[in-house]
Amino acid sequence: FIGEPLPLSEEHYIDAFIADRVEEYVAEYKSDQPSFVYAGFQGPHEPWDDPQRYADMHTLDQIPHPNPENHPADWLSAKSLSYQKWAQYFHPKDPIEGKKIAQYYFGKIRQIDDSIGRILSTYERKGCLDNTLIIFSSDHYLRWPPGGTGQTPGSPFTLVGEPRPNEPTLLSREAP
Repeated sequence: FIGEPLPLSEEHYIDAFIADRVEEYVAEYKSDQPSFVYAGFQGPHEPWDDPQRYADMHTLDQIPHPNPENHPADWLSAKSLSYQKWAQYFHPKDPIEGKKIAQYYFGKIRQIDDSIGRILSTYERKGCLDNTLIIFSSDHYLRWPPGGTGQTPGSPFTLVGEPRPNEPTLLSREAP
């Protein structure tokens, strides 16, 4: 795994494209009836190739050492340990290389945060944000640094409830 941007302009990245399509749908939706919108962002997954400006938001000196002090068996579940035995995860020997991968991982999350912000702004411009329930969910939950809290530095979103590897969920507001 490496961390480097693709030779594309920012609007051609898949997560930016997905946000563009959702923004377009929301802006053009004319009915008074409720609607459902699903935005399936592809990140943050390898390759770690987000636009350079997002990676640059996280300097290497801000990123904790990616290799845990404790052995993975001390903080990973048995299921996760079993998965790691066959998964193609790369554990860099050089801490700088690991931090660079983390820098791009955090950058991908920032890019998705911005994409979600664009979608929310579209709802706000239409005057229907206050009447919209927004649920964020994920296919997995990564704690960074390993054994840490899982909160991405600078992310405006808050994890709801106890972190569980199979059910990460974020809500836009408290239920009535």
